[in-house]
Amino acid sequence: MLSKLEWDVEDEFINMLFHHPTNPGSRILQTLVRAPRGLSALQLHFILDSQGKPLTEWTPDLTRLKDLQVCLEKWKTITWSKGDRTG
Repeated sequence: MLSKLEWDVEDEFINMLFHHPTNPGSRILQTLVRAPRGLSALQLHFILDSQGKPLTEWTPDLTRLKDLQVCLEKWKTITWSKGDRTG
């Protein structure tokens, strides 16, 4: 019974993280999961906010870029998996 409850809680947590349409963090996480490792805040900003413009016609919003940098730094400290919490 506890295993089923744990599974349901984990399932809801995953849905909350990745499928919440009004949460901007959800879009960021979806993009990071789909992207190769090492995606920068600037690259993430372009993917999320360029609205289909080519890179040569796009200008980054420095406030948005700073927000994304802060968000990525915060997420570096979160442990997303069970088990060893040292890394």
